[in-house]
Amino acid sequence: MASQDGSSPLLAWYHSLTSRNVDLVGDFAGSNLGAIEGDSLLLLCFSDPDLDFRKGLQLLHAVFLVERFLKRLFDRRCHFLIMFVEQHRDLCIPLNALPEDIPKFLFAREVIIRHLKAHVEHSNCIKIWTSPTLDDSALRERLREEHVYFLLCHDGAGSSNEMSTLPKQVTLRASIRYSMSHGYYVALLNELKWKDSKIMIEVLENSWKAQSSYIGPDQMVQGACGAIIGSSNSGLGRASSTTAEMPKTQRAIMGPSDNSPGSPSDTPVEVPLSLRIEKRLDDEAGKASLGLRLVSCAIVNLRGITPINWNSLSQAFLLHHLLLKDIDLSKRRVYLSKSDETGVRWEYASKFQRKAVEIMTSLLSQSLYKLDRYNCDLADIIDGRVFIKCALHFSDILDRASPSVQNLHHGICTILEIGPLECRLGMPLTRREPSPEQGLSTKRSAVLRFSNSIISPHLRDVSVQIANAEPESLPAIQHAFRDLTHWHNRKKISKITPPDNISISRLNWRNQKNATEMATYAASLTNASGRILECKTILSKTQTSKSSSSRQEPGSKLQLHAGNALAARRSNKGSSKSKPSKKETFLEKIDQDKKAKATDEQRKGFDAWKRTIGQLDASNDPEAIEFGASRYLIPLSRQRSETVGNEVLLYRIRNLLNLWQQRSRDPQNQSDLNILALAVYLLEMLSSSTNLTLAEASCASQVAKHVGFPMTFKATSDATRKLSFDFNIHGITAKLSVPWYEFILHYYGPYMRRDLDSEFDERVPFEPDKWQRTVLDELDADKSVFVVAPTSSGKTFISFYAMEQVLKNDDDGILVYVAPTKALVNQIAAEVEGRFQKKYPHASKTAWAVHTRDYRVHDPARCQILITVPHILQIMLLSPENSVSWSSKIRRIIFDEIHTIGRAEDGLVWEQLLLLSPCPIIALSATVGNPDDFYTWLASTQESIGTQLTMIQHSHRYSDLRKFKYRPPMQFAFHSVPSPISKFTLSVDNDPCFGFVHPIGTLLNQIQLPEDLSLEPRDCFTLYQAICKYGNSKFSVPSELDPKNAIPTVPRKRDIFEWEESLKTLVREWMKDSSSPFQEVVAALSETMHAARQPEVVSGKPVQQERSKVEAESIDEEDMFQTTMPMLCSLQSQNALPAILFNYDRSMCDALCKHIFERLERSEVLYKATSSSWLRKIETWKSYIKASERNERKSGSQTKADKRKGNDDDDPRGSKSERMREDSELASQNQWASFDPQAPLDQFSFADYKKVEQAELQEFSRKLENRGVDTSLIQALLRGIAVHHAGCNRLYRHIVEMLFRRGFIRVVFATGTLALGINMPCVTTVFCGDSVFLTALEYRQAGGRAGRRGFDLLGNVIFHHIDDHKIRRLISSRLPDLSGHFPLTTTLVLRLLSLLENSENSSFAVQAVNSLLSQPRIYLGGDSYRHQVLHHLRFSIEYLRRNSLLSLGGAPQNFAGIVCHLYYTENAAFSFHALLRQGYFHELTKNVEQKPEHVLERLMLVLANIFGRRPFRNVTKELKRRPHKSPSVLFLPPLPPEARTILAAHDTETKEIFEGYVATFIDQHMQGEKDNVLPFSGLRMGGDKSYLPSLPATKVRSSFSALSGHGDTFSTVSELCNSVRSGVFLEEAVIPKLSGNREEGKEEQLNAYLYDFWKHQDLRALEEDNGIRKSEAWFVLNDFSLVLATIVTSLMSFVEGPVSDLDFLDLQGGGDLEEIDLDEAADDESSPKTPPQAKIVVPVQLQRKEPKKKKAVEESWEDEADLMDETEDEWEKKPGLTTDHVEGDVDEKNSLPKQNEGDLKRVLLAFKLLKNDFNTKFHGMWA
Repeated sequence: MASQDGSSPLLAWYHSLTSRNVDLVGDFAGSNLGAIEGDSLLLLCFSDPDLDFRKGLQLLHAVFLVERFLKRLFDRRCHFLIMFVEQHRDLCIPLNALPEDIPKFLFAREVIIRHLKAHVEHSNCIKIWTSPTLDDSALRERLREEHVYFLLCHDGAGSSNEMSTLPKQVTLRASIRYSMSHGYYVALLNELKWKDSKIMIEVLENSWKAQSSYIGPDQMVQGACGAIIGSSNSGLGRASSTTAEMPKTQRAIMGPSDNSPGSPSDTPVEVPLSLRIEKRLDDEAGKASLGLRLVSCAIVNLRGITPINWNSLSQAFLLHHLLLKDIDLSKRRVYLSKSDETGVRWEYASKFQRKAVEIMTSLLSQSLYKLDRYNCDLADIIDGRVFIKCALHFSDILDRASPSVQNLHHGICTILEIGPLECRLGMPLTRREPSPEQGLSTKRSAVLRFSNSIISPHLRDVSVQIANAEPESLPAIQHAFRDLTHWHNRKKISKITPPDNISISRLNWRNQKNATEMATYAASLTNASGRILECKTILSKTQTSKSSSSRQEPGSKLQLHAGNALAARRSNKGSSKSKPSKKETFLEKIDQDKKAKATDEQRKGFDAWKRTIGQLDASNDPEAIEFGASRYLIPLSRQRSETVGNEVLLYRIRNLLNLWQQRSRDPQNQSDLNILALAVYLLEMLSSSTNLTLAEASCASQVAKHVGFPMTFKATSDATRKLSFDFNIHGITAKLSVPWYEFILHYYGPYMRRDLDSEFDERVPFEPDKWQRTVLDELDADKSVFVVAPTSSGKTFISFYAMEQVLKNDDDGILVYVAPTKALVNQIAAEVEGRFQKKYPHASKTAWAVHTRDYRVHDPARCQILITVPHILQIMLLSPENSVSWSSKIRRIIFDEIHTIGRAEDGLVWEQLLLLSPCPIIALSATVGNPDDFYTWLASTQESIGTQLTMIQHSHRYSDLRKFKYRPPMQFAFHSVPSPISKFTLSVDNDPCFGFVHPIGTLLNQIQLPEDLSLEPRDCFTLYQAICKYGNSKFSVPSELDPKNAIPTVPRKRDIFEWEESLKTLVREWMKDSSSPFQEVVAALSETMHAARQPEVVSGKPVQQERSKVEAESIDEEDMFQTTMPMLCSLQSQNALPAILFNYDRSMCDALCKHIFERLERSEVLYKATSSSWLRKIETWKSYIKASERNERKSGSQTKADKRKGNDDDDPRGSKSERMREDSELASQNQWASFDPQAPLDQFSFADYKKVEQAELQEFSRKLENRGVDTSLIQALLRGIAVHHAGCNRLYRHIVEMLFRRGFIRVVFATGTLALGINMPCVTTVFCGDSVFLTALEYRQAGGRAGRRGFDLLGNVIFHHIDDHKIRRLISSRLPDLSGHFPLTTTLVLRLLSLLENSENSSFAVQAVNSLLSQPRIYLGGDSYRHQVLHHLRFSIEYLRRNSLLSLGGAPQNFAGIVCHLYYTENAAFSFHALLRQGYFHELTKNVEQKPEHVLERLMLVLANIFGRRPFRNVTKELKRRPHKSPSVLFLPPLPPEARTILAAHDTETKEIFEGYVATFIDQHMQGEKDNVLPFSGLRMGGDKSYLPSLPATKVRSSFSALSGHGDTFSTVSELCNSVRSGVFLEEAVIPKLSGNREEGKEEQLNAYLYDFWKHQDLRALEEDNGIRKSEAWFVLNDFSLVLATIVTSLMSFVEGPVSDLDFLDLQGGGDLEEIDLDEAADDESSPKTPPQAKIVVPVQLQRKEPKKKKAVEESWEDEADLMDETEDEWEKKPGLTTDHVEGDVDEKNSLPKQNEGDLKRVLLAFKLLKNDFNTKFHGMWA
């Protein structure tokens, strides 16, 4: 079969596609528009197993399913339109539909299209399109105009692979291929899952490029089907012809089915009603609706087609339609018995309904009835079950109908000429309708008792029925769970022994090493002005008060008093002739000494400056002079900078004017005005000087007059000194060649002053802007702040100001800084190290500490500033030990990069932390799309703890960003890395390979201007020119927008901001009017984006070579490896390095880095082999080596002779002249002493070797080699090229960050993690290749790295290998809105109760619980669900009670510790607990000592089914045979039957518990509320009558879902969540059940990657067959290793004593431990270390283990006293491995029943063996 053997190229192509599972809105689309392929949506909804189109035609249920899906998308802020393609009309039919039911689906399709157009399109602004074909030019144009970003499609997978379904799959996949070939992303509807506020979906990654010969979707389908079923009968040129596989149905709808009499196709079926009948219908029914007209038309057209029973069935059909508007929706749950289905009348009624549907479908498809003419009530035009009931019991139902229905029915029958019935029709109705169910089970409403002094008051409003007694299933003996011991060694906290000398030495050594690393790292950091961080010594208020009484701080109060006294004396001079006192004389002497010292300092400053002038002038190179002078002031003190600063500026101005004079003589030189702009910038700096001398003012005035600078300079100082150099500009004849305003806006923009209401503020060492002062005021008022400001805007100081305040206040207060990544944690720690220093009375106390899972510096419990990641802080806040002491000391928590709360991966933890924060917070972000919504929610969380939150928004960067698109040359010749053409270029404008991207030029077909779209002055000027050019009389440009009127002559940035906003206002007005010239303006501004492709680019100067020549190579524009090197050379030539190149694939980052390195290395090898100059250099060096060796030998022999003679006076080298000549020769050769012929040459490296000493580089290299870092990455680093992503070694990342900041590394390939606050600013950021993860948010985060504050006035953003549509989308799209998760998970409930119980209801624990449960809006992104949250809480407690995890009073018990410690696996932890609690693992492991291999394999299979579950895409099921032999089983085998049975029972019990939650909530809060409103359109359906015989109304299930006959009985948790009535919040993701359990009937195919790896350890198979990307493999395996470690340690604590949550912080996966082992080994020895080779042969567990190295992280929390104690793994190193070795310190009172202890120890033994075996294989694979 083609789908299996790949005979169809289309299917083979589709099977080869990879995909990413992402949050559709948060991770991918953001605010971009998506298009839903309508028939794919219908296929998804029509395939719902609860929808009845078989017995009945439950049309309203189908409409409800469609609307519910759209409403869920809409509520999650997904922007979409819907397009229906008539070519695809048959694709909506489910793949398993019976032929006789197909007309029903086609009718439903027509109805839903018109219903959406009539009731959804206008009310919700959702566009509904219809098109004849997918290839329709009008459709393509509309998609382009609407800026559609992605398509939501169904791929036909997930059903059987029978031949009949393949044509439909082929058509769907051909459509996908066609869409991708046109540049659209495709997301798979049938892979979509709802998770909290997230839409998790598979997005196809590999776009398919259209071939040179265009292939449309029709040709794709024909070719694919020909390969499948042969060209003779494919016949599938159009998608709609897939009905060829169902010929009877096709002919029944479209043409004659046969020639038999009475066939429904004998007569045309599209005859509309006559005008006479329509008029009479309007008279009878008011204005007849569209539904009534269609029903009437169907009846009329069926008169001749179904002569048998036409009269009676027509009346029943009409009656059923009229009843639908009259009957209460909840009373339409019709039961059809088996006897009903077997009768003759059933058969006639079914045929009548089918023919009526065909007629109405034909009428709708021909658009004979227009929506704008009639009231569209098609959503409920027909109900198959009600019609069957009416046909079977017509007379009785008509009698029960209301008089109005009876009258209307009679009138319409008369109009349609339906004759009266001669007798009563149908069977009589019984008094009681038979029912297959009795409603809700009573046991689901009764809950177990629960009484807790803290929780119960919050639940007082939750009314529940309490069970009379505890169920028998609960064990009689409970095992209390208490946190009493340390995690790693299970010793009780109360029994800690003092540390021994070895422990203390080891601890001190580790802290010293880590602190040294941090100090080195901190030395590479700079502040906002580009200076090295200045460390400030902090004294707390208590320390200050103690020291002030004993001594005076130098220069503080004494000097202040002296100055005041002296001033007072001088002011009274002459008023009294009394002799000054001794004190006054002493103070005056101090003042004189101070002045003398200042004068002497000034003299020294000018002397040094004069010497520097002489050195600079000697170079005679204006560029070198400017480079040296511009850096002269950086290392000077502030006092000396103020002394000579003005002269330095004037010296630079004079030099720049001379350079301008030289450059202006060359008419082709474009950089002369950039030079002048810099000179004007320096001139403006002089204008604000407060100590300008008369001579300096005179020189500045000369320059201003010459260049036309409209400003005068006056002396502000009394000093009369002359300049230290000759300032003469009379020889400057160059003049400004453009108008002043054009020069200012086009060239001077980056130099404009950036202060925004800046004022002096003693609280910070700079002049803060107004918004920054507001932040300071709020922090001083102890309020919470939420700051939204772009990167490089100046928000970094906020965190450090808050830290300083905490350090100053006292020695106990704690500030916690939370960062999303470990890299950012380390950077902030280094900054704190570089900024603050504080001494404490106790040596163990430190100012700061770092704590992540795999890295710790200092003691986190004994610091004032803790820098950590969210998971660690959550553990610490929920730790009972901390709640008494540590947590109560927290004064403030800083949440940096707060927008990561919207991530699907770890956003839940961020949200829980914000809800649990016990103190004021600081929330910082540059990219929040909905700041007002987020602020409202965050403010409510802070109000619950009595704290006020203030939001501060700032929208302007410090430095502007200029965007370009790179177009590679046709040919490229690489000779060497080029030198910068000019040091005065601020961007890459002068390189023709870069096309400038104007922000407004990206707004093609946009209707809204993004709020954060910023324009630099040059952008504003070109925009003004464009609107002036295309404006007309109707759309004129106001004179106020003329820059001559809008901005001052010398504007500041704030003036440009005001002008920019005025221009944007005009643009917004033009955007709203389609007749405006806006599109012409956009088109004109977008022309610069498309740079012409250059014929050839030569990098570097060709060197004279003797035997080889570098040939120019052709460049494939689509090959990123070929185009990256030319781009880097262009950036280097334009002085646009350092640069960060972002690619969102770790493997690609590594590959690009290695490719550039290898290219440089090859070129260097060729150069060294062919360059005559290099060969001469080598010969000279060799001669030096020989001479040195000869001199050493000669010196050594002569020394021996002298010793023999005993004469040291005579020089053996001869006369004085001979010695001088020899010394001169040696001196000339000393230049070769440091020459290394193996070192990289400057011209084949991007590194700046002046920035770092060679010895330091060698030390870095040695350390990285010892840690096993790839040699090619180390060698690339030495050439200034590096990578940076989460998969890199931690030390390697540290070194890369340091060397990049110091300017040595100048090219870094990175993923998006670097953009999360890492201090690696650069000149240029490059988006190197497209990705699903490259979103508007990522663009702003990563692009913001460009433009180094303190270094660069302008940043470059380059787009490389990204198409124009994506570029426009990234720039013009608004940021996505943040949405959250439902934070009250079951594990959180258990952990909160553990916090209360084990802290004995400490004040912090009580406050945390009360604040959380009192939130009015606990769910970010959700409505106010307070009552539902409390009900959810109560039934989460019920679940925990029934699973023996909580006592009646809320005390955790039994295996609660294991569940708490596995919190990060959430629902999987409860599945594991179910198996453990029911004794499954006890039975499984009873033979572990006899058959370890068998037991471990079965155990691994069970765990792989529970943890780390990765479902395959549905299409993977089609690959029954793999193209090559593989060791992977690929599809995970199912759970063993015993485990399946236990988990099925667990899920059933869980379902019943949450059914009770829903029922209880409805009884209490929704009594009397009808569930009759469609979710998206808001239409109210049905009436209020109840005379139709039906089953009891449902309480839990939606009334719309009940139309298909279903009641309040649910088979799975998923069915319960998907069918629950409106108004009830039920989040499936937080219900503790095994997701996708096969017992739920989903047949979810899981990836066997964990099981496969454990069996074969083949990384290649894991990547190629299991689809685990190489860059992700380490992480997913390490995650599972962490799960094993958690289970083992939890079980050990259960057997041998309770565990402390704090020690759980140190738990790590095997991969983390292996990296730590390597780090320690590298520190202990200088030789390289590699991981141990895996021992694949089983039983590896039974071998004697070698002693394991100690972990790099101390295991203890409160004290490192037990650092060298026995580790958790030590017992398993002993031979025998019997249960005797797990005996320990067991609390007899809390132990398990005796008969269970031995079994549990065997369980523990098995898990330890599996953990060790897995980690050994894990380490061996990465060796």
